Formats: sequence, C-alpha cells, structure tokens
Amino acid sequence: MKESQEFSHRPWLGFGKLHFMGFEEFGIEKFNRQVGAMMSTVGRAKIDVISNFLADINPQVETQ
Repeated sequence: MKESQEFSHRPWLGFGKLHFMGFEEFGIEKFNRQVGAMMSTVGRAKIDVISNFLADINPQVETQ
C-alpha cells in the first residue's frame, strides 16, 4: 500500500494525532497518484486538504 493511501486509514484505526510535513500543492502532473487530488483541490496545499479530509472521517483527530 502506498504511504499516501495508508495514512487515510489511520483515523478509522483510532489514531488521534497525525503530524504532516510538506509544502506542496496538488497539481495535475501527479493527479492520478494522490489521495485527495480532485479538480477542486488543484492548487491547494496538500496539508490543508488532507487535514479537512481526515476531519470528515474523524472530527476528533488532531493534525499538525
């Protein structure tokens, strides 16, 4: 399983805190390989998109 796919399962497994590093934005060039990549997220910071995605799964998860 790719690491980007692996993290998305952690809120369901009971992980309460997740720390992310990176300053990339979603772009078309890797669109088919990125969790969270949608037309609405192109140009947005990956950390912001993924934090919102995880909060939708588990509102109690803390991301940094």
